[in-house]
Amino acid sequence: MNFKVQHTHELLKSFCTAVFLSFACTVSAQIDVTELNLDHSVAEWFDGQIGRGNAPFLQGEYYPIKNQTYTQHQFFTSLSWQKGTVVSEGHLYKGVQLLYNTVQDELITLNLATGSSGTHSIKLEKWKINGFLVHNKTFEHLRGPVVPSNGPGYYELLYNGSNLRMYTKHIKTSKLSAGSEVFDISTKHYLFVENQFHLYKGKKTLIALFPNLKNEIKLYAKKNHTAGNRREDASLIQLLQLCDRLMSQNL
Repeated sequence: MNFKVQHTHELLKSFCTAVFLSFACTVSAQIDVTELNLDHSVAEWFDGQIGRGNAPFLQGEYYPIKNQTYTQHQFFTSLSWQKGTVVSEGHLYKGVQLLYNTVQDELITLNLATGSSGTHSIKLEKWKINGFLVHNKTFEHLRGPVVPSNGPGYYELLYNGSNLRMYTKHIKTSKLSAGSEVFDISTKHYLFVENQFHLYKGKKTLIALFPNLKNEIKLYAKKNHTAGNRREDASLIQLLQLCDRLMSQNL
């Protein structure tokens, strides 16, 4: 019985070694397998020799991109591919070609490993994505028991303070106009305070949440000629910074 167990273990080691050697031959960097010891952690060896950042993460399904125009398309900001960063299952991948579909709330990338068949776009497996950076905007995948009223999905992190955060949901909806498909653009802002999301409707939302800061909020809005409008991101961030700072002082 012991012999069978040992024999099975040796076969498994031989098989795994062959798999790793096969992988090593497909990457451009030279990989040292002399220190590979399958009696210990294969994951540690893999991270040390190859690095998770160099391992393929492009797992998803083929995603055909239909013909669209540069002014009317499904994607965030631009129809052109943009280099960005993806966090997938806690691992960081830089320099990734990305498109963010704000109609379907899906993240699209290029599959560069299709060889002679050409380069295809794929829809990344959403459950694996923690967040991403594209067009210099940071997006988080909000999910779990506490999410905005719009539901789980990708949200831009507009402000990340000590006591509160602001998320923006970018939404496009499709409709036909004169026989052509056009897209309406809308946004929703959500304040995250004390583990709860609140739909932001202007400075009145801040006053309702922080009545003790009512005078300061109104004075700031008057001096800076802003109503804390959700479309004015720069002035909104300044107003949030004020509230955040005053909240810290009152702790």
